[in-house]
Amino acid sequence: MTFWQYIQCGWKGLTDLFYPHCCWHCGQKLDDDTVYLCPDCEAHLPRTEMAHMRDNKVELLFWDIQKFVRGGAFCFYGRDECFRSLIRRLKYSSSPEIGIYLGCLAAREFMEKGFFQDIDVIVPVPLHPKRERKRGYNQAEMIARGLSAVTGIPVDTMHLCRTKNNATQTRKQLQERADNTQGIFSLCHPENWRNKHILLVDDVITTGSTLRSCMKVLTPVRGTRISVFALGFSSSSPLSSRRNTLPK
Repeated sequence: MTFWQYIQCGWKGLTDLFYPHCCWHCGQKLDDDTVYLCPDCEAHLPRTEMAHMRDNKVELLFWDIQKFVRGGAFCFYGRDECFRSLIRRLKYSSSPEIGIYLGCLAAREFMEKGFFQDIDVIVPVPLHPKRERKRGYNQAEMIARGLSAVTGIPVDTMHLCRTKNNATQTRKQLQERADNTQGIFSLCHPENWRNKHILLVDDVITTGSTLRSCMKVLTPVRGTRISVFALGFSSSSPLSSRRNTLPK
């Protein structure tokens, strides 16, 4: 061991002593610096099990989109304190690493069920540049990076753009959400996405209005197919009673 390796080991020992790496929910000390939840808290995340469910609650939101293929969300976003806290830290507490961590965790489970089969590109729902500069990152992109790290599918942040800095969707009602997301996205060089299967990624799905607005600029591109993924699915989401009748 070199001198500098001794220094690094000693410094790590001191930081572990005074600032131990702990579970973000229960506070239990963690040995692995790459995880944020202890095994027990991770196991008790409120999983939706949508990875292998057709006509699930996410898919029912988009049953009428002609080029829609499949959809899913990792966990239910509602009263579960642990998952809700993680999402809020990701969005409001300068913690982009949570998005990557949860994206990797979700990707490993969804990949086992074939959810990412024939996906060509992962596209995070973009933030407006002003909002991204203020936050320091796009939380949807961090989730997409986690998915990509496990699946090997490339992430594209260059083509889909947010052209309107609309107000936050928080506390808005169904029709207000729909109105708030009209005409807020544009697509550059659509020819690059011809015949591609695109996975749109967001943090939490409630009404699906933001994703629908994204789809509106993607569906005219020749040969595109569109799937969606989110870390969370809100328990307050209004669901259609009609089943998805599109061929899969």
